[in-house]
Amino acid sequence: MAEELNDVLTKHFQRIKVIFTGFFMEPFILYFVMLLIAYSNSDGINDFNGIIYLESTVVRYVSLGFIVFSVIEYYTIVVIMKKFSTMFGAFANVEEYISIYSRKIILLTSLSITPSILGFIFYISTGDIIVSTLFYLVALVSLFRVYPRYNIFRDLYIDLTKEDI
Repeated sequence: MAEELNDVLTKHFQRIKVIFTGFFMEPFILYFVMLLIAYSNSDGINDFNGIIYLESTVVRYVSLGFIVFSVIEYYTIVVIMKKFSTMFGAFANVEEYISIYSRKIILLTSLSITPSILGFIFYISTGDIIVSTLFYLVALVSLFRVYPRYNIFRDLYIDLTKEDI
């Protein structure tokens, strides 16, 4: 029984890792697209540094708003991760637990990639590649924070069901 349960948890955890990998690729893809746009807007590699020029006034105020939103997003993830084990309701079997856990991971990774989307929008609207890059870094830090770990996945199941695996 315990070995079968471990096999089921391992098999489904691999699916969770595939879902996470898909979300993990999103900031890199958007960053690559942003760099392609920046390069296509320049006159070549010699003029590429001119795109990085930091503007003042409105762009700075908009970037401050985006940065505040990213910080709020990151600390929201921190709070949700601390409350993660209490977010589970009652579940009847291991499949229901896996379904609930998968939904929670999808929610957390969706929140984690939000700064990269904001960074892309910020770049499109202002052309500021430096601040946009900071948003991608915040997204990567958030994604590393919610990285699914098998031991936590398995231990949470044991804690919630009081089963000994």
